[in-house]
Amino acid sequence: MKKATTDSIRFITRKNPSHSTGFFIPWVWEITAPFAPKNHNKTPHLPLIVAKLSNFQSEIHAMRRFTCSILAVGFMFFALRADGQQAQSNREEAMKLIYVFDPLCGWCYGFSHVITEFADAHPEMDVEVVAGGMVLGERVGPLADIAPYLRGAYKNVEERTGVTFGEAYLNELFGEATMTMDSEPPSRALAAFRAINPNEHAVLRFASVIQKAIYYDGVAPRDVSAWVALAVQNGLDARAFEAAYNDLATEKAMLSGFGKSDALGVTGFPTVVVAHNEQLYAIARGYADLAALERALAQVKAE
Repeated sequence: MKKATTDSIRFITRKNPSHSTGFFIPWVWEITAPFAPKNHNKTPHLPLIVAKLSNFQSEIHAMRRFTCSILAVGFMFFALRADGQQAQSNREEAMKLIYVFDPLCGWCYGFSHVITEFADAHPEMDVEVVAGGMVLGERVGPLADIAPYLRGAYKNVEERTGVTFGEAYLNELFGEATMTMDSEPPSRALAAFRAINPNEHAVLRFASVIQKAIYYDGVAPRDVSAWVALAVQNGLDARAFEAAYNDLATEKAMLSGFGKSDALGVTGFPTVVVAHNEQLYAIARGYADLAALERALAQVKAE
C-alpha cells in the first residue's frame, strides 16, 4: 500500500467487482410460405394461374413488410443494448467524493472552505458528507479538559488554514471552559438537515455553518435551539427541523455515519476519500490545501 499523503494516494479498499448483465434477443427469424400447388398432376387453368400469381405477389409484399418490421425491431433492440452498455460504462466511470469530518474537529473547521470549493469545482462527482463521531461516550466532557492543548493549537490552525477563531469561542476557551464537548448533537443536526434537504452540496455547506457557529460564534454543541435557528437561516422550517432532529430515523442515520467512518478505516479528521472504478482512495488525511487535493484527484483519474 502507498502511504497516504496529499501527493501520494493510498488505496484503501476494493469492492467485489460487479458483472455487467447485457441482453440479446434473436431477431433473425426464418420466414417460409407455401407457394407450390398441392396437386402436381393437373395443369391449372389460366384464371387459376393468374389468381395464384396475384396471391403470390400479395404474399411477397406481405413478406417484405413483415421482414422490414422484424429488421426494425432488431435494430431497436441493438440500439437499446448499446445505450444500456453506455449507461453501464458511465456508472463505472462515475466518481464520488466522500468527506469524513467531525463538527468538533478544529482542523475540519479550517478545512471547510477548501472542501466546499473543491466539491463546487467538480460537479462531475457525487458528494457524501459523513460525520465521524470524534467525541462520544467517555470522551464527552467539558472544554476545560482539553483547553490547555487547544489554547496553543488553535493558532496553528489559523496560520495554516487562514480561518479565524471568534472572540466568543476564545473567551470560553481561555475562561472557565465549561462548554460540554459532545459530537452527537451537531452530528444529529446535520442528519436532520439532510432528512429535509438531501442535496449533499447543501449538507456540506450546512456542515461548514455548524462549525463556524461553534468555533467563531461560540455556540455550545448541546445547544439544540442554536441548531434550529441555523436551520431556519438556511431555508428550513423550524418545526420540521425540530421534528426531524427528534426522529428515531435521524438518530439511526447519524449512527450509520459513525459506523461508515469506522468501516472506511478513518483514524483522523478530516479525511477525504474518492470512489472511482469500484476502488476507494484517500486523497487527504488531515488538512490539505486546494492544490494538493487537485494533484491527488489527478492521480486517482490516472489509475
